[in-house]
Parts: sequence; C-alpha cells; structure tokens
Amino acid sequence: ERVKPLKVAGVTVVSSVNRGPDDLVLAGARIRFTTGFPTLSPFMGLVHGLDGMGHSITMSVTTSPEIVDADTYVEMLRRALDRLTAIGTIHR
Repeated sequence: ERVKPLKVAGVTVVSSVNRGPDDLVLAGARIRFTTGFPTLSPFMGLVHGLDGMGHSITMSVTTSPEIVDADTYVEMLRRALDRLTAIGTIHR
C-alpha cells in the first residue's frame, strides 16, 4: 500500500514527446497528428501532454474535478493559444 506524503510540491505535470517527422502512413493514409494522455496519480491532479509530429503539436489535458474545472481551464488555454497565434509566436 502506498502512503501519501504529508506535503506535495505541486500537482501539475507537463509531458512532452517529439514523435519525429510526419512521414508515417497507416492503412494507406498519412498520419497528420499524434497524442498521448498522461495519467493521473494520487500525486498529480492536472497533467498535460504535448505531442509533436512534424510541424504539428497536439495538447491533451487530464484533470480531476477536485483540482480544476476542466472546461474552464481548457478555455483559458485556448485563449492563451489564440493570443500567441495573434502575435505570431505560434502558427495554427
């Protein structure tokens, strides 16, 4: 049986995976994006996955309703990405 620590430094994790060039083919079709969904644990209540292939990046978010409202949080991330797109930092 695992024992939870009395204190935790944080509950947010960001996982990043570069899956290489976008030259993969599945059933005759080119794969355009990829993603993974990092899992929650008793010590992580909000996890992000950033998975890249070629020039595409896919972001996934997994959380617990006890930590954050997922819909509100994802909308906040969407607005932040929109601002970065508007100033030319990223391209969609």
